[in-house]
Amino acid sequence: MNRRQFLKTAGVGAGVALASSRIRTARAATEKVRVGCIGTGGQGSFHIRTGLSGAENIEIAAVCDVYLAHQELGWENAGGKDRQVNRYMDYREMLDKEDIDAVIISTPLHTHFDITMDCLDAGKYVFCEKTLTYTIEDSRKIVQKCHETGLFCQVGHQRRYNPKYNKALWLQREKGLLGRINH
Repeated sequence: MNRRQFLKTAGVGAGVALASSRIRTARAATEKVRVGCIGTGGQGSFHIRTGLSGAENIEIAAVCDVYLAHQELGWENAGGKDRQVNRYMDYREMLDKEDIDAVIISTPLHTHFDITMDCLDAGKYVFCEKTLTYTIEDSRKIVQKCHETGLFCQVGHQRRYNPKYNKALWLQREKGLLGRINH
């Protein structure tokens, strides 16, 4: 996968795709990485539509959201009935029932720590939307869990790859057009 393809898939799809070579399962190299999406509201459905569903080596196996309207949207964006995508209200049930390699977490911030730790405990690689946790201590616990399990957790800083933000940064750094940035 080259840099352009990475940027094209909005970070998340590429991040999981790049991880596919590291996923330690019994799957053949030609098989797709099976992903579960936890949180399918605005950001979660964005990842499904613009990154995951178009990636050749990723299969969305299941979606999970506690809000039925978001769950339905995520399910439809993932291919729903046509692709035999399962849907859940409880991510723990999804972790127990689905044969997935990785999860995408796009839930409210106050849920990130517990869901991430549960997913790592279940043996899943994790892509978690920013901000990862409220505290440095909780973030360190996640890092420690990654070391213990041999898995990894990627944090989504999607604006880092946005061409408009990169151009603004270039204008500020190289051209000095924006002046001093304070916040």
